[in-house]
Amino acid sequence: SLLLYDRLQIAIATAMHHARGLAVLIVELERLPLVEESFGPTTREKVVQQTAACLRAATRADETVACLDEGRFALVLSGFENAQQIVTRAQTLLAQTTRAQSVNGHRVAVAAGIGVAVFPRDATVPEELVRAALGAVEIARRSGENVVRYHAADMEALVDDIDLEAISVS
Repeated sequence: SLLLYDRLQIAIATAMHHARGLAVLIVELERLPLVEESFGPTTREKVVQQTAACLRAATRADETVACLDEGRFALVLSGFENAQQIVTRAQTLLAQTTRAQSVNGHRVAVAAGIGVAVFPRDATVPEELVRAALGAVEIARRSGENVVRYHAADMEALVDDIDLEAISVS
């Protein structure tokens, strides 16, 4: 997780210097156990790999995509002039992530939840931004499939239960 936090710290400094917005998105794939049950572990792994490639293709070179664990990704997106651009970007990523994929001869569709935290509104340090986005994705997951949720004060109770040290970036 050190690399993610290092890149996030650099992105924060850049956002402050250029007076632009920055968002941390946590993308969590759903239905992966069903994919494994239906098509096997190789197909599940391939779905995660293809999703990672899709997320990398949807981000700029100066943005970050990190795999937190199988089926959960952190994105550091930057250069936003207003909140609407963040909303549009999150919705676009959700649509791209949940598009049906052809994997090992099978047509596979996964669902996803996205949690969003915005600098400096939600937090000003990397660990707190990631924690806020994790809380938001937990709310998204509980809200149903293919949902984007944004950090808010009432999410703090959920956020406190998340152990950042347990997350490894690969």
